[in-house]
Amino acid sequence: MRPILLLGPDLADPALSAFGEYLTNRGVPHAACSDLARIKFAYTIGRDGDTNVRLDVPGLGSFADDEIAVLVRKAWAFPGRAGTDSAERFAAREYYSSWWTLCASLPYVVNRPGRWAWLTEREAWHRLATSVLPEYWTSAPGELPGRWAMAGSAETHVEDLVGFTGRVFSRPDDLSAWVASWPAPHVRAIFAPSSRYLLQICVGGVPIAVRNETDIDVCTPKHQSRMRNILQRLEVLGLEFFGVAMVAGEDGVPYVTRIVSDPPYLWYRSCAEEIHQLLCARLQQSMIA
Repeated sequence: MRPILLLGPDLADPALSAFGEYLTNRGVPHAACSDLARIKFAYTIGRDGDTNVRLDVPGLGSFADDEIAVLVRKAWAFPGRAGTDSAERFAAREYYSSWWTLCASLPYVVNRPGRWAWLTEREAWHRLATSVLPEYWTSAPGELPGRWAMAGSAETHVEDLVGFTGRVFSRPDDLSAWVASWPAPHVRAIFAPSSRYLLQICVGGVPIAVRNETDIDVCTPKHQSRMRNILQRLEVLGLEFFGVAMVAGEDGVPYVTRIVSDPPYLWYRSCAEEIHQLLCARLQQSMIA
């Protein structure tokens, strides 16, 4: 059985902890690491041009590139963990870039970095531009009431991008009062037809409905075809484990509001066993074509 390295800037991340507990209970060898500098690795290039990698992982041992699997959580936060010293920040960014290259070349990785390293959510949004609700990012929340009137939607969903708190407004007066009393410095807004959400966790091409407040039957061929289309469009980004948030429109069609590359554990806690089984299976098979 291939050992698994759990990689994330916060080892207390509930998703990382829960999966680690799952692996422990099933006797799957694994290690968790939040300090990239503790893991040593080296590249060698053969005469045929093939690249080989070897990793030394504390608590696990030394492995060739095809002898270990890696689950990456919130990799984009690693450089931000450096101190205030400019040399330390530079070293952290350089080491992060090395890990970007390393994880892009390993054969067993979830989630693999794409063209823009692990900053995949915005690129995912653009790839689904025909099936997602328009979103509006601004540092001037006072613009939101006018934008909402132009959109003509039933609701506005506002997320504070600093505190990561969210609000749903169905009356323009309530939004105007919120903007006047406590304007968040940076917000993301979705102009949505409803707040009836369908949340699906996707693991290795398999979508699982973890919350459904809509009348949408996720088992119908029509919805399954819709999800296959989303999965195919995001596959090229290297996403293997992600969440899709949708809201139901008046026409019964679900509209994508967010692609979450690091789905919160609270989203799928009720069916964590199934998610972890799929994750474990995915990490035991090759994802490089």
